[in-house]
Amino acid sequence: MSPAGWAGENRDWDLDDPDGKSAAEVGRIRDETERHVNDLFDEVDPWR
Repeated sequence: MSPAGWAGENRDWDLDDPDGKSAAEVGRIRDETERHVNDLFDEVDPWR
């Protein structure tokens, strides 16, 4: 669901919830999140 008035594009990365996970799993989720964010930044501003 989008916030009221949001006309932008949404991305669902289907990330696991880190709550209660081991340190290794939290690290994996963190790394996956970082990859998604970096890919998004590259898409939005390829000259960065």
